[in-house]
Amino acid sequence: MKMIDYLESVDFALRSYYDSIQHYKLEITKTNQQLSEAIRKVLVAEQHLSLGDWDPYDNLPYGYIDHFHGMKAKGYSDSLETKAIKEKLDIQKESVNQLSGSILQVAKQGLSYAYGDPSVWPSSQLVGTQALSKVIRIARNQSLHYEDGKPSEQIKKCFQLLEKDLSITFDLTKNQGETVVFKVLQWSDHSTFKNQMLNLK
Repeated sequence: MKMIDYLESVDFALRSYYDSIQHYKLEITKTNQQLSEAIRKVLVAEQHLSLGDWDPYDNLPYGYIDHFHGMKAKGYSDSLETKAIKEKLDIQKESVNQLSGSILQVAKQGLSYAYGDPSVWPSSQLVGTQALSKVIRIARNQSLHYEDGKPSEQIKKCFQLLEKDLSITFDLTKNQGETVVFKVLQWSDHSTFKNQMLNLK
């Protein structure tokens, strides 16, 4: 199968991945704003408690203790809200990484369909000092198996070279799909991805 035929076959899925990533990135921006506001509330509550500012206007001359416990309860509630927002943000970010991993999977499958065994994949185009096709294959493996917690020597060597060549830091205990797709390979959109895959030599 030619690469152009493969890409036409997966075009709908590929567009869906990019559209979904764009959606999540917008949601991540909103969630970051919510997190900033929640953290601000926690800091204000902690400041009031640390200063003993339980009743600054003397409106509760006989209610200091009740007011103090109310402030503690509010601070605890704000803290729970912050935790929930952080968890939401982590899920959104992981969704972007998973979708980016799916884009790497599309690229890897395209190479397999068009060229067969990895030993004969095109190797003239480089990412730093490594063949683009090799980076695609290994980065796809990392995004698929990162939860094992034991990256292979091949994965570690590939990402160490990327760090050296591109000055990008990686945490192999986490899914690196987004970083690879958008920073390393610079596949910013559906069209950029297709053009690069079609021009592999």
